Amino acid sequence: MKLRKAWRISSILFFVVFATVSAVIIVRGGDPIERADIAAEGVVSNIIAPIESPSGYRLLTLDENDHWTALTDADTLPERLVLLVHGLDEPGTIFDDLAPAISDAGLTPVYFEYPNDQKIAESAELMHVAMRQLKSRGVQRVDIVCHSMGGLVTRDCLTRDAIYAGTMTGHDDLPDVERWITVGTPFLGSPFAGLRLIAEWREQTVRWSDAIVNGGPTPAGMRSDGSGEAGKDLAIDSEFLTELNERPWPVGVRLTAIYGVIAGGVEVADIGTELGDGVVPVWSAIPEGVGEDTVKLTDNHRAMLKSAGITQAARNAVGAEPREAPAIAVILDRLAN
Repeated sequence: MKLRKAWRISSILFFVVFATVSAVIIVRGGDPIERADIAAEGVVSNIIAPIESPSGYRLLTLDENDHWTALTDADTLPERLVLLVHGLDEPGTIFDDLAPAISDAGLTPVYFEYPNDQKIAESAELMHVAMRQLKSRGVQRVDIVCHSMGGLVTRDCLTRDAIYAGTMTGHDDLPDVERWITVGTPFLGSPFAGLRLIAEWREQTVRWSDAIVNGGPTPAGMRSDGSGEAGKDLAIDSEFLTELNERPWPVGVRLTAIYGVIAGGVEVADIGTELGDGVVPVWSAIPEGVGEDTVKLTDNHRAMLKSAGITQAARNAVGAEPREAPAIAVILDRLAN
């Protein structure tokens, strides 16, 4: 209990500092971020606008400049694609590094964007509709890569009786699912859930910063993506998680669970396990039953999958090779097999 209390305090301090720095950047016109983006021109800039589609979700694909663009009826889809599912309070950048790498490997990445603050069950229902849409357009196989809460949205979709019902093949109106890869998914919840409002401010800060600095679309506001129900679902022992974890794991899908440990060398009182990636403890990211294909990375919740532009700019400045987020190589390996 003391460890979890300390974890919460450290998280609050970290995000207060983050919010303060972000506010200063916006007030000063965003120059530090702009300079970092220019220096790190290899990094994709993919801030995604708030959802305005009647269906409540959007499917996006990469254009010729590696920017996300809404999937249209004119776009031809392959029989197999990789569906990317984001997590809570995600401003749209988490797959910036991964998506081009998947494309370079000869596969087609498609981004499933949904209102990330609403109830997780409602997001799973939207994912159901999206999967049916993909199947109706000729997609026969979908491999799924999830970050954080996206893994819970996916698990609900794959195990709910009214959708996949735990069986990954043989559905007339749904594509087969052969690979499911999670990165920092809190299967058993997260102590961070109580700090959801801070994460929401981070998301809105990034969206407004993009609007001010790069002329991006103006965000619709904090309630445009839900009213915080997802944060309640993510609480340890929440009603949603209790019911979800009572279901059997899906059958017929190869699951890989990637998790992070930011204090890997700390063994005293299991502090490393409790901190996990700084957002999701190890015991939540790889619970009993998740399977044997688990991969430990020494990195934080986002850096496992996305290198910060400012970090890349610093490496460019000293002539160092660009940093590749460590989860990318693991994901590409699993998708190739």
